[in-house]
Amino acid sequence: MDGTAQAGRQGVTAVTGDVLVVGAGTAGIPAALFAARRGARVLLAEATGAPGGTLRRAAGHLSAGGTRLQAAKGIADSPQEHAADILRITRGTADAQMVRLACDLAPGVIDWLDGLGMDWDPACPAILHALEAYDRPRTYWGRDRARSIAAVLLPELEREIAAGRVRFLPRHRLTALETSGGAVTGAVFDTEGGEVRAQAAQTVLTAGGYAADPALFAELTGGMAPLHGAEPASRGDGLRAARAIG
Repeated sequence: MDGTAQAGRQGVTAVTGDVLVVGAGTAGIPAALFAARRGARVLLAEATGAPGGTLRRAAGHLSAGGTRLQAAKGIADSPQEHAADILRITRGTADAQMVRLACDLAPGVIDWLDGLGMDWDPACPAILHALEAYDRPRTYWGRDRARSIAAVLLPELEREIAAGRVRFLPRHRLTALETSGGAVTGAVFDTEGGEVRAQAAQTVLTAGGYAADPALFAELTGGMAPLHGAEPASRGDGLRAARAIG
């Protein structure tokens, strides 16, 4: 039963859905979209007042091998070649299984964004040399950096919200994940109106940013400092909540 109900004490609100997505940013928006389009009643919780997350300030670089954009420019590539190149560049330090999975999925992401009308930079796909380079052009970005991604994703999200398939919960800051029998059953949020407890059959934690917390960033990166200004909401709430449940 999807809805809102007062539970327990004054100031505590309960909301329920089929899928709870924590964090309405780069990963959370697509997660909510695809869950809703498969028939789920989605709760999309976000610490700020609007969806977008780090799409508001990131460079928005994506990489994929075997895309329509490559084929149109006569670039021969594949997910297998992309994965092999990553494993070469990382010199055995990357998780090979995760690399292959990401590379298998990546062309579909690029083609999906392209189908939504993504405003790619005309130079794409390209080889970037800021770090050790790929062996062929397979990096993509929008004319307006990551904001180009937001420009095609946000209207899709707005349609799902308007249709009632996604319920957007703004200004919900994650404080804890709830578990039962070893499974995550929902999450607890701090809001201006008090505590909110969200329950769902599936919880997707996409609030992974932590660059706005210098101490946590240094801990997780061996003492490094962020190179650029962080999204203010990237405080590590998702990581702390996940750590707390083991």
